Amino acid sequence: MAYYLFFCFYSFFAILHRNFQITNQQNYIFLYYFFAFFISLVVGLSVNEDEYYRLYILYPTISDFFSGNNPVINQKGHLFGLIVSIFKTLGLHFQFITLFFTFLGVFLMAIFVKKFTKYYFLAFLIYLTHDFAIKMYGGLRIGVASAMLLPMIYFLYNGKKFKFFLTLIAATLIQYVAILSIFLIFLKKRFKSLTLWFGLILAVIMLEFDITYNLIIFANDQGWVPGIVADWIYDNSYNYKVGLLHPKTLQQIICVSLLIIFLNNKKDGLPKYFNLLFNSYYFGIILLIAFSDFALFAFRFNGHFYSVEAILLTYFVYSFRPKYFVTFILIFISLAVAYVNYTIVERVTPYKLFIN
Repeated sequence: MAYYLFFCFYSFFAILHRNFQITNQQNYIFLYYFFAFFISLVVGLSVNEDEYYRLYILYPTISDFFSGNNPVINQKGHLFGLIVSIFKTLGLHFQFITLFFTFLGVFLMAIFVKKFTKYYFLAFLIYLTHDFAIKMYGGLRIGVASAMLLPMIYFLYNGKKFKFFLTLIAATLIQYVAILSIFLIFLKKRFKSLTLWFGLILAVIMLEFDITYNLIIFANDQGWVPGIVADWIYDNSYNYKVGLLHPKTLQQIICVSLLIIFLNNKKDGLPKYFNLLFNSYYFGIILLIAFSDFALFAFRFNGHFYSVEAILLTYFVYSFRPKYFVTFILIFISLAVAYVNYTIVERVTPYKLFIN
């Protein structure tokens, strides 16, 4: 409940930022980053993940890191492992893992959310009420890698290819699923709405006729699937069938449909980054549907691209004339989602200041 009350308090500033002219924007920007710092500190000191304690024990110190005799390094990503090894070598408490990566993920989101939308308080609220709960609590590495998608989009749009590939490599070495970001290169084009609808229908056909499932099983039988991926294929605890009626799938289909109907054909009034952000989101949904026979793959593939949703939703405020009404609708929905995630479903464990 404490988390939910905080989001209600934060939403007040999202309303102020949207609806009033602030005489000193620098003070508002400072406040925005203060909230990012506050939530990073609170969560970084509280996330109780036994996995990271186990990793801290298993990872070697920096002197043994490059020996090649530690399989856990290959499982979790080399850059992630290098950072953990440095912490261990310095004798830092294992809680520094969650503290460091929480700060990294949250501030990457905060910085680039502000670059992509002038309604950054609202976008950050949407992020905190849903995406944040799933990733930064449930999957810290994928949360950071997903946040790194935003600078990749920024660099690619602005023609900074070296920085794009450098960020891509770094993200992949933290969480391997980030390698899918390479497809951003092919997503710069604006697609017609008819093409987008066709893509969604094609993804549904692939699901209903088990095309993706059969291709993956065939590739695995031929030995073409990397071992780190093959181990998950027959794990029923992770790779159950998601289906089109899963709440997450339905929610994203509704969102992408609204974006296609109301925003995709607009030529003016939207930020210049809309096209690449939207195509990234759309691509993630295609992967979610097409790989729905394998829940782990579907949610991880989609989750990597999901970080752009909070930004895209604020673009409805750009597009519609009753901006106050749209803002309040988005805030109301965000707080409703927060109540479900943090109070009813309890995706976040009860707060505990320090990890034992």
